Amino acid sequence: MRNLVLVAVAAATACAGTTEAPPEVPRGSTKEAKKEVRGLVEEAYDGLRTGDVSGQMALFAKDLFVVGAGPTDLMLDRSAALDLGGQLIDSKKKHRLKSFGLEVFGGPDGHSGYAIDQIEFDGTAFAITVIASEVDDLWAINTVFISRALSAKRLDTAAVLDDLPRWRPEDDDESSHRAAPREMTEALALAASDVEARLTQYGKDPDAAYVGPSPDEVLLGAKAIGKKWKKRAPTWEVEASIAGATADGGLVWLVANAHEVAPAKDKDDRDDRDDRRRRKPRDDDDDRDKKPPPDDDRAGPPRRLFAIYRDDGGEAGWGLALLHAAVAVAH
Repeated sequence: MRNLVLVAVAAATACAGTTEAPPEVPRGSTKEAKKEVRGLVEEAYDGLRTGDVSGQMALFAKDLFVVGAGPTDLMLDRSAALDLGGQLIDSKKKHRLKSFGLEVFGGPDGHSGYAIDQIEFDGTAFAITVIASEVDDLWAINTVFISRALSAKRLDTAAVLDDLPRWRPEDDDESSHRAAPREMTEALALAASDVEARLTQYGKDPDAAYVGPSPDEVLLGAKAIGKKWKKRAPTWEVEASIAGATADGGLVWLVANAHEVAPAKDKDDRDDRDDRRRRKPRDDDDDRDKKPPPDDDRAGPPRRLFAIYRDDGGEAGWGLALLHAAVAVAH
């Protein structure tokens, strides 16, 4: 069973709750959902290769939400996203795009889905997460999260993040986003800071995924994630977040500004001098002009987190499906 936070989410959503229930629609096919998502992503890749950014408008929902690789890249609609793409991508030449591991997942009711990939665009490595959904029988990409994939040596060069924008789903029947249960922000904050809670939220899902900030840092399946994080795992302190849900209500996405928390030192790793007794009064005098040692829980380098939760119904309720940890770098 998922942890108490997620149980509370399910209970709150069922009551006179935090968000209006999505309209009931016939259950779709997960297989068809994956096919639709893959087709949209591959068509978008074709457009990037030709540099035809404006020609991809039909692939994206009007209320497209995009988080780009730069510290200020947060676009709240399709026009803003395509405008930035047009500035960054030269439409007068062809571009090289290589996909190294496109993984596609269907939503719980077959009306939404998501994908992750590690790509190289004109020699620069990126990691991407995409969510697509069906609204009025039309499939479109509605959420995109893009990050630069940096070597471990460069992670601490991350730029300071812009504040997250004030955002809410459009009050429109054709909107591809719905309001997310408020409790999901609490679930992400807990998952970010507590490894055991994070693994509990992943459950035993074979489709669980983690995308890290470095090249090829992709973990697939709850078993593989748990094995990798058995001894040491990254943790973050969430500073602010915003969230939305797909039109069918089956997937919730969250983007958060956070900072990475340094792992606590084991007692065996500490310097014996830290425990020594001070015997001479002048020791205190000598230390007056020295800076105190930094605390382990001080604010670390900035990170941007993107998470997807899914509701498979029944006793399982909401569970963490994907976590994408990233750094932002200036263009």
